[in-house]
Amino acid sequence: MIQRQIVIKNLAVNYYFARATDDTVPTVVFLHGWRNNAKIWTPILTSLERQNRYHLYALDLPGFGGSQVPPESWKTEDYAKAVREFIITLGLNKVCVVGHSFGGKVGIKLAANYPESLEKLVLVGSSGIRVESWKNRLVIWLAKIAKPFFAIRFLQNLRPRIYHILGADDYLATPELKSVFLNVVREDLQSELDRITMPVLLVWGDLDRETPLVLGKMMAERLRSARLLVFPKSGHFSFLDRPQEFVESLTSFINESGQSN
Repeated sequence: MIQRQIVIKNLAVNYYFARATDDTVPTVVFLHGWRNNAKIWTPILTSLERQNRYHLYALDLPGFGGSQVPPESWKTEDYAKAVREFIITLGLNKVCVVGHSFGGKVGIKLAANYPESLEKLVLVGSSGIRVESWKNRLVIWLAKIAKPFFAIRFLQNLRPRIYHILGADDYLATPELKSVFLNVVREDLQSELDRITMPVLLVWGDLDRETPLVLGKMMAERLRSARLLVFPKSGHFSFLDRPQEFVESLTSFINESGQSN
């Protein structure tokens, strides 16, 4: 894989790519989840690169990996626009976007609002349907009271441990993206799911605790042309738990004809 940077929405965006020998083959764009970066896809990219059947691209979404942090409080729509600009700027064709977790949420926005940018979508343990869980409510509540609460000197050193105990690690782990994270967890994309008509493959681990399988089933019901693939004994990172099965399923889906819009 070759590493490069490109300016997207006035930000330096880091990405990795490998071009196949045949210029006419499909392109696969990988989007990582929150607190991760493009390298999370390395086992999958390595396997696909050996096949020399696809153009492969994996980018560090702005604020992650080697990409610059957005100066404003971005929403999922801003990330979708950034990926769209990435695809247009590089002149990518026959695009299948593969998004994990938060990357899947970006993929949903992209497919719903800019369907001309891609032909197929793969959602892996994707977020997108907001569930009023205690964890989400807790994060939003913490954001409101954290600053005055932790201004008390003897509590400052306890901040990381308190957040960890309360299950708000994602919020704490990316301090430069706290406002972005709050925007993202508040968003519910169910109406966007209803507008997606392209072929969609949903990949879920049956033991996923971050985005439980029930969410995958809900997405499958709302999407017009989707099927749900469940990997047994796999968690939120099902593509790492079962890389060979994931690659086989992904390539089979990409190679299916007569489904593109």
